[in-house]
Amino acid sequence: MYNTIVVHAALAFFGSISLIVLLRNTARRMGLVDHPSERKQHEGAIPVVGGIAIFGAFAFSALLVTQTEPLYPFRSLLGGMALLVFAGVLDDMHDLSALAKLALQCAAALLMAAWGGVYVLQLGDLFGLGGNLVLGNFAIPFTVVCVLGLINALNMTDGIDGLAGGLTFISLAAMAVLCYALRAPSYLLMLSILIGAVLGFLCFNLRHPLRPRANIFLGDAGSMALGFALCWFAVALTRATEYTVPAITMVWIVAVPLLDMLVVILRRAVSGRSPLAPDREHLHHLLLRAGLSHGLTTWILLLLAVISAGVGIATWKYRIPQVWTFSAFAVLAIGTVAITHLMSVRLTRTTSLGGQPGSLEAVNEDHTLAQERGTVALREFEAREIRRR
Repeated sequence: MYNTIVVHAALAFFGSISLIVLLRNTARRMGLVDHPSERKQHEGAIPVVGGIAIFGAFAFSALLVTQTEPLYPFRSLLGGMALLVFAGVLDDMHDLSALAKLALQCAAALLMAAWGGVYVLQLGDLFGLGGNLVLGNFAIPFTVVCVLGLINALNMTDGIDGLAGGLTFISLAAMAVLCYALRAPSYLLMLSILIGAVLGFLCFNLRHPLRPRANIFLGDAGSMALGFALCWFAVALTRATEYTVPAITMVWIVAVPLLDMLVVILRRAVSGRSPLAPDREHLHHLLLRAGLSHGLTTWILLLLAVISAGVGIATWKYRIPQVWTFSAFAVLAIGTVAITHLMSVRLTRTTSLGGQPGSLEAVNEDHTLAQERGTVALREFEAREIRRR
């Protein structure tokens, strides 16, 4: 069985790399690229085919598994991911409205819960009352909310090279560790295949000494599909009666994107803005404004993701009472909100006082200049396109 896992994961890894190489020039001709702007400070038009490549490699390798393992339990996973990849490509090319994207995300969630039978049955003993909190008739609506939340949480982290893909890899790897311990070979196989596909994408997206900048982006197709996949596996491992993984364990495993979304939504709500309104107040934005480099910011958040996933696995392995695990996460969430609020206030205050060279104020001025350069680059790109036509 383990030989099969290695072979199919390697096939997905090389398949993802091959698809990216094949698709990136086609993407430029089709306009499936991300242009620099005031909020996007990369250089030039970057193909957004990472999600297409990941799903293509994952689906191809998974379909080959049908010779040895039944694929039927995973039909809603593949169907939902396919729908969201299609929706993401449309959005990357034509900018779908927020309502249209929400409707397609709801459709994928319903495929998972109503058609696939993968939904949250109970939340465990979160309050120490001696019994599980059973959802009953609210199981499917609650699952839909969870899917929408995690899809958009991961999408919100996709603002810096390597972050969304890296967070996905860490969460999937943690779930694979659980599946290995639980002796769940089918889930371990599918997780390993998806991990291989994500690693292939990270070869082009994660900054390292040989690649100072990403030259392929995940795109909405990738962030939505991977967010859906994370939620699918998280719910499936708590849904199956033969396994005993509490829901709160899965919350710890995907903690970083959830906390980032919580911080941003609360800040927007307090300021009277729409929760879906774009801004630059995410965790990675705050770290960048504090003077950290893009690479260091990514690695810090990935390290925090490893720690939170490790905490989740440890609480499961050592059978820590769920009420304690839930209380610890609540404290972490409150602390994250408080710390990020203080950081944002301090950075805003120092900006208003005027920056000095080498200080936080200077860093903010550098980001303003970067935004201006992004605007100029976009105008130059548009001018070149007009002349070429």
